[in-house]
Amino acid sequence: MSTKTDKQLEEGIRGGGASVSKSAIMPPWDATLTDQEIKALVLYLRKLCNCRFEGVISDEKLRKISPDFK
Repeated sequence: MSTKTDKQLEEGIRGGGASVSKSAIMPPWDATLTDQEIKALVLYLRKLCNCRFEGVISDEKLRKISPDFK
């Protein structure tokens, strides 16, 4: 979780696991949750894991390593 930005987590919640190259078992929530609810969920997840994005790896660096990174 500390290598994922809030935006990346929001995208995974909105589009489901398959939208971020993860398991398709997690459904998309964009039709169920509002933007505000998704942002609140990300904050809750951060609190549960007691972590925050530390900029360990940026999206740009990951795309250089793995061009298919979403």
